[in-house]
Amino acid sequence: MDDAWIGRLESFVSRQLQGDPNACLAIGVLSGGELVYSKGFGYRDFSLTKPVTDRTLFGVGSVTKSITALSVLLLEGEGRLSVEDSVSKYLPEYVLGGSGGVRIKHLLTHTSGIPALGVAETIIEEKVKSDRKRRFRDRSEFVEWVNRGALERVAAPGEKFLYWNEGYTILGEIVGKVSSLGYREFVGRRVLTPLGMSRSGFGVSMLSDDDSMEPYVVDGKRKMRVGFPDHPLLYAAGGLISCVRDLLRYIDVFIVNPQPFEKKLLERLVAPHVKCGLPTPFGDEYYGYGWVVNQDFYGHTLVYHSGNIGVSTAYVGFVPEAKIGVALVSNSENIHTAYVGAFALTQLLGIEEENLPFVRYQRLIDTLSGVYENFSGTVKLELRQAGSMLYASFSQEGATQTFPVVLEDGNLSVVVGVERIPIELISALGRVDLLIERNRFHRVS
Repeated sequence: MDDAWIGRLESFVSRQLQGDPNACLAIGVLSGGELVYSKGFGYRDFSLTKPVTDRTLFGVGSVTKSITALSVLLLEGEGRLSVEDSVSKYLPEYVLGGSGGVRIKHLLTHTSGIPALGVAETIIEEKVKSDRKRRFRDRSEFVEWVNRGALERVAAPGEKFLYWNEGYTILGEIVGKVSSLGYREFVGRRVLTPLGMSRSGFGVSMLSDDDSMEPYVVDGKRKMRVGFPDHPLLYAAGGLISCVRDLLRYIDVFIVNPQPFEKKLLERLVAPHVKCGLPTPFGDEYYGYGWVVNQDFYGHTLVYHSGNIGVSTAYVGFVPEAKIGVALVSNSENIHTAYVGAFALTQLLGIEEENLPFVRYQRLIDTLSGVYENFSGTVKLELRQAGSMLYASFSQEGATQTFPVVLEDGNLSVVVGVERIPIELISALGRVDLLIERNRFHRVS
């Protein structure tokens, strides 16, 4: 690991953190099974006095899903279930419908055909906003909700990728029932303990550890302590609490040393099954069992998953043939952890950062953000960043309209309905003007 690589990574991370003074991030990198880099940026506590480290505990959200999928395959390897089994074989109280029935494999790959039902989002919001009415106080409420939601079906099982958190909650119930241990106990005994993930587990009590995040949100300019989204219905879909060091121990079994698991079992987890629905900066992606798979990541295969539990985010990713991997956690939804992880991996692969679409886009945001007006001053334009996106607000005759700005094939455009209106950059007298439709805009602040 050379100093230039470290400098590029730390510069990129620092730029990500600039937009949120309360944010922190911890990251670790593996190469050939060895820890080659780890560092914390910022502070993990409410008062901004305690530095974050690679041992700091965070909720890692949907990174949990691959561990749930691994648990299912461990039970299948023992002959106690099959991914071809229907859900109703183990949990007949769920009436999911669909031609041929919903099978375990459909839950693993998000192909139940049922759209999102918002259970995780509801629970997370309830924890953040204490005035919200409580839902899902017991399992029966969840079962009823899922059964009613199943009537929203939009495709037959196996036909369409629809990310479905509720399916992983059901998988956790199957793991708990078939193992006779309960989900948390099974994962602890069969996954976390064998891997030496001693700082990982479930339940808000883990955050009483001396080195753990303090959950809070920022509402406008006001920073508020909030509860951690701890609920049994979240555990299998996104409830793991862990740290960078433990997450690196986990992904190392996919990179170098599969022990204590069989290599063939791990290969099944990362085998692509269904094309994911949304486009990405890196082309087509597929979903395996709890993992996202990109088979053409600058000539390599990238396997990854991100997670978001409202008060913290996470990302783990690895390139098996290059034997490299990265894990990172943050306390801010404003940090695009997937971009940070991808940046670290591409730098290890020797990819120039100028070739990364999200880097080019961010540089354009940094260069162009500001207030502009046309020749007569009758049309004003503000370009501003919100999250990871750039937005254009046009003001004329007292009315303001705002639209997203996208970068496609190296060209910027304003998205107005189904139309793309090009933005042409004009360099003149040491400044950059913008030509948008009939107006040439000059920066005024």
